[in-house]
Amino acid sequence: MTKETTGRSTLASKLRPSSSAIGAGTTKVREPRMNTLPVAGLRKAGRRESRAKRHDFYRRYDVLLANWYLLTSRIQQEILSIRQDLHDELARWRPHQPEPDWNAYADRMSMIAARTALR
Repeated sequence: MTKETTGRSTLASKLRPSSSAIGAGTTKVREPRMNTLPVAGLRKAGRRESRAKRHDFYRRYDVLLANWYLLTSRIQQEILSIRQDLHDELARWRPHQPEPDWNAYADRMSMIAARTALR
């Protein structure tokens, strides 16, 4: 045998348990892995969804503001009321709490936009 072959067999004998030690020791078993996103991935997905809701609200808000002077004063007051409600809710919000319901605010803006389109 050469040194290279001797080195491999010595290394292999160190890595491989002997036949007498196979049943005697404890066996490590890998834990099964789930096919789910890691926590960071879930957090990112939640942020993307939240960002989309905010974007939807502000897009509707911007459309109404673009036509601000064409709106009646009552509709302008409703828009300002929604804006103030959101401002107050964001002022009370803390990071450990769920975010405000952006869909509710976007729906309120959609209702106003639908009424202005009917005029």
